[in-house]
Amino acid sequence: MKEPKIRFKGFSGEWEESPFSEIANRTSASASSSLFPGVEFEDINSGEGTLNKDVRRKKIVKTGTQFSKGDVLFGKLRPYLKNILLADFKGVAIGDFWVLKPQKVTSELLYILLNSREFMRIANISSGSKMPRADWNLVSSSPFTFPNAKEEQLSLGAYFQHLDSLIQSTTKKIESLKQVKAASLQSMFPQEGETTPRVRFKGFEGEWKKVKVRDIFYITRGYVLAMNLVSLTKNRINRYAVYSSQTKNNGLAGYYNNYLYEDSITWTTDGANAGDVNYRPGKFYCTNVCGVLISKEGYANKCIAECLNLVTKHYVSYVGNPKLMNNTMSEIDILIPPIQKEQQKISDYFTSLDHQINLQTQRLEKLKQIKAACLDNMFV
Repeated sequence: MKEPKIRFKGFSGEWEESPFSEIANRTSASASSSLFPGVEFEDINSGEGTLNKDVRRKKIVKTGTQFSKGDVLFGKLRPYLKNILLADFKGVAIGDFWVLKPQKVTSELLYILLNSREFMRIANISSGSKMPRADWNLVSSSPFTFPNAKEEQLSLGAYFQHLDSLIQSTTKKIESLKQVKAASLQSMFPQEGETTPRVRFKGFEGEWKKVKVRDIFYITRGYVLAMNLVSLTKNRINRYAVYSSQTKNNGLAGYYNNYLYEDSITWTTDGANAGDVNYRPGKFYCTNVCGVLISKEGYANKCIAECLNLVTKHYVSYVGNPKLMNNTMSEIDILIPPIQKEQQKISDYFTSLDHQINLQTQRLEKLKQIKAACLDNMFV
């Protein structure tokens, strides 16, 4: 039965099936990017969306495949990257693109079809191992289904455009917040050769003090923990966060029934993320690839963690597997605010920023999950 599991109210009956070559034409019309805005593959190597003025337009005097408003660009190079864009201006696609003109469907529905699981499955049956490319002969001859009714096509298009708009606006919010954090780190912490920050909370003045890590912290590390004992979600038994060397989820690997430390700073000792520093509030467990900084005097806070993050990468050994071991960490000099009240003010500010970034990141992940579920259930 060629009918999706979920449909908008008022639509019924089977969808039509046609080879892709009848649903969309691949154009090969060439033009010079000196006449139209040129778009390189790397310009859009960030995922799906509408190709508009927010995407860089390169004025490179080359020839490429001309596209028009309403065409859909598909990055055939490494198709699993899902470089799929609906153009809203006339330009030239330079590089590894198919420029597709819709035939039996609307532009918006063609864009959604290219995002579907079935299209991606076929597109990823590609030639080449290091730089795989989608096979046009295979794609063009493969059958795909779509609704006959123009009204249903328009409804689907509008719905997924709304989802994409939410995804893009949330992505921009995250990037904007990260830029604010980066700028704040530059202005609110002394830069190289300086002893005071350029921006400070009212009421604080004077030079920051230089300390060695070993002078203000007890330095230890985590323990090996079998991941089959860790639950992905917090529950009544496994209620303590487990941190590891991964970057996903801010290093959160899951939850365990016991804890090792409380209100401490951790850093990644081994691997690609060696030198990453995080403040860990509350009781937690951490694995053996995490070093731990403990202080009874209150130095374990977000402010000091950010002070460390500004310098630790310079001390990572990149001979073989990257490492920042306890003995090296202990000798690192950092500049810190001499008054703990200032440390707390800075900690609260960056904790709030990180909280906003995490909230928006979770929202983005949820929106992407909703889109993936809708693509699976609203297409055959």
